[in-house]
Amino acid sequence: MVQLLIEGFGGDFRRKPKELNVEDHASTIQCFHVNARFSSALTDIGSFQLQKLFHLVKYCLEAIWCRIRYGADTLYYVPAPPKRVAFYRDCVVLLLCRPFFRRLVFHWEASGLGEWLERDASWWERSISQSVLSFPDLSITLAEALASDAAYFKSKRTCIAPNGISDPCRDFDESVLRSREERVVRIREQFEKKGQRMANQERYNVLFLAHCTREKGLFDALDAIALANQQLAAENVTPRMHLTIAGAFLSQKERSEFEAWQHAHPDQAHYAGFLAAGAKTKLLQESDCLCFPTYYSAEAQPISIIEAMAFGLTIVASKWRGIPELLPKDYPFLISARDAPKLASALIESMRSDLAKELRRHYCERFTAEHYSRNLSEAFKRVCSGSRRDAPLS
Repeated sequence: MVQLLIEGFGGDFRRKPKELNVEDHASTIQCFHVNARFSSALTDIGSFQLQKLFHLVKYCLEAIWCRIRYGADTLYYVPAPPKRVAFYRDCVVLLLCRPFFRRLVFHWEASGLGEWLERDASWWERSISQSVLSFPDLSITLAEALASDAAYFKSKRTCIAPNGISDPCRDFDESVLRSREERVVRIREQFEKKGQRMANQERYNVLFLAHCTREKGLFDALDAIALANQQLAAENVTPRMHLTIAGAFLSQKERSEFEAWQHAHPDQAHYAGFLAAGAKTKLLQESDCLCFPTYYSAEAQPISIIEAMAFGLTIVASKWRGIPELLPKDYPFLISARDAPKLASALIESMRSDLAKELRRHYCERFTAEHYSRNLSEAFKRVCSGSRRDAPLS
């Protein structure tokens, strides 16, 4: 998301050609990017390591240099998810950098920090957070349901700007839509002809695309697939479900638990691992449905759901955080979190749905990279102009 923001605003001005005069672009939003990367692997995120302290000081000095050298007077910052080490990091960064900048903008790509502070933090951690993080000039949230952190830290202004992505399926009408519609017809036909052996039996390809953790809903998805296949067999319906899991395991214990489930339920799930762009695109094209029953505490607005809409996949997901606002109004396949039986029923019902056109259109109308850049540009212009209007952007 940060990369899309920088690209949408014309790139990092520090890395523009030397002959470029920054003053000639005074009317545009100029980005001076400090690539504050603290972790080299998923398992490192939120953990304490001594080398991260060196990087933290280096990045803070780099940001202050951009303020002095280029006159960048607005500090744009993405607060961390509610993890203690990451919270301390944010406090140190803002304590060092905030005094040098006229404005502070928070972009809440994760959610639940205020909730975590009230529930799990000590009184003095809450006190520090209010001293260092409170009263940002602008909070950008991804959905109305995710505005609680902005309210907790008493943001002076708040706007809603949903995530967006570059179109990963530009040839949707030519390469994807027809095959999806034909598969729906064949699956519906098999439902209607219960007990009859079909020449070409279809398999309903369900995709789980996320970190492979319990809170992201992996094991609920696995249990739902097993329950759904049991029900289909009991009703003598020939289509069966198969779950492909794409993502990284963060815990060896959960990896072992998955392997035990896979051994007990042969041919119902396949682990594809963490996929690069080309392999992920192929998997999204070949899948019929995205299953995302998350209840992850820091969940905000999952990019995997936006990707699935771009490919016209039917989506079965939990009513959690900002997910309902991602999908069309009155979307039929939103279920309560941690309810495998209801998830199984929703997956079965989704087999006969034909939502490819609707979901693709919904993506094109709201969640493209162009919408994302335009929304953020409008948000920054509001705070720089002094507008106090709090309103969603679309």
